[in-house]
Formats: sequence, structure tokens, C-alpha cells
Amino acid sequence: MGTLLERFGCVNMQTGLLLWGALFIGLAATITAPWSFILIRFLIGVVGATFVTNQVWCSLMFASNVVGTANACAAGWGNLGGGVTQIFMVLVLFQPFKAAGMEPDQAWRVAMVVPAILLFLCAIAIKLLCWDTPTARRFDVAVLGKTQKPSMWDYVEVLKDPKVVLMAMQY
Repeated sequence: MGTLLERFGCVNMQTGLLLWGALFIGLAATITAPWSFILIRFLIGVVGATFVTNQVWCSLMFASNVVGTANACAAGWGNLGGGVTQIFMVLVLFQPFKAAGMEPDQAWRVAMVVPAILLFLCAIAIKLLCWDTPTARRFDVAVLGKTQKPSMWDYVEVLKDPKVVLMAMQY
């Protein structure tokens, strides 16, 4: 994610991840077999990378004396949103659709369309309304003092450190 964020900026990456999520959450309604469930869940899981985007974005948007608090608040609200979504999907979407006369199999499929639409709308709003930094619509790596663009070889170099590999595996 780091290289992609530096190349394309937080707004573009967040927009892309949310559109990706909207697509595959919408396609979840078409699941008919265990293999398609596993595949769709894997593809939806990619949206978890929005956490990384949010942490980088907060680091760019807030001053160094408050960035830790900003990152913690963003992470906390993200975790809360994940929990609330579990309740929302059942109590606000699935149960009312079922009570309206839909079969349970149909009700959960229709319920999946709602978060897909919400992710799509959020992605469009972020792309149209947000900036990468407080002073610039587009992030420039040079602001961080970097003189060259990152490459995949930079990651290969970092992975030579066993501590990095261990931390990545633990995460």
C-alpha cells in the first residue's frame, strides 16, 4: 500500500478501494456455492486496506503534535463502524426485508445491495470533495523530502530485515 499511496495519493487509493468494495459487496448477492463465497469474501477483504490509507491520510492532514490522537480516533471510529455494521445489517436491513415477506435467502441478498450503494456514494464524495493534504489537492512525495519515486525493489530491500518479516507475519 505504501508505494501505491505515494504514487496515487490517499484520495485516489481510498476511492479505488471503496469502489472495489462496492463492486464485490454487490456481487456477494450472487453467491451460489461455497467456492464463490470464499472468493467474494477474499475480494471484499481487500477493502481492509482502507485502514492503511486512513492512517497515512491522517498523518498528512494533522500537525505532528496531534497526529497520534487523530490516528487513534480514526482507527477507533473505523473499528466501531465495523461493529455497528454487524448490527445494522441484521436489525435494520435483513430483519425488515424478511418481515416484508421476503424469504431469508432473498432478504440477505437484497440487504447486500445497501452497503454496496453506500460505499459507491462515499467513494464518489471522497473523490469530488477531498484533498490529499490540507494545502494541496494532490499529494507530492517531494513534500516528505524524497527525491525519487518508490519501487518494488525498495520493499525487497526492507524484507531483508528479519524483524520486518516477523512483524508482517504477526500482523
